[in-house]
Amino acid sequence: MSEGNYFIRFRNSQGNEYEIGLVNDEIVIDVGEGGVLSLESYYNYADAERERIYFEFMGTEIRDSIREAAEHPDLPYLVGIEEEDLVSVERITPRKIEIEGYELLEKRAAACGNSGRIYVPADWIGHRVAVIRLD
Repeated sequence: MSEGNYFIRFRNSQGNEYEIGLVNDEIVIDVGEGGVLSLESYYNYADAERERIYFEFMGTEIRDSIREAAEHPDLPYLVGIEEEDLVSVERITPRKIEIEGYELLEKRAAACGNSGRIYVPADWIGHRVAVIRLD
């Protein structure tokens, strides 16, 4: 644990335990003999790139938890990331998707039974089409 900063237990999505803290209001991970790592270095060190979106989405709440733990050192605080946490954040966070194509058409899907339907121009019939949810 680093001097002058407050760290609490952290269990990553792979079940590995480290300590998480704040240095100059930036979230850092103490991995033991590997030192105190910035989040960017931690993603590489722990093969935890998938956690990046979680930290971006939950950063404020994590900072608040660390500050609260510093005020109540007698309580056992833990920041833990479960698979379900990653899935829920991935589901609501937009991602950049690059596609090479010939035309772009933006429409709203219409209800059709238990599914939805999108009408495309007749000259698209027989061509491969991709649908991306925008909102």
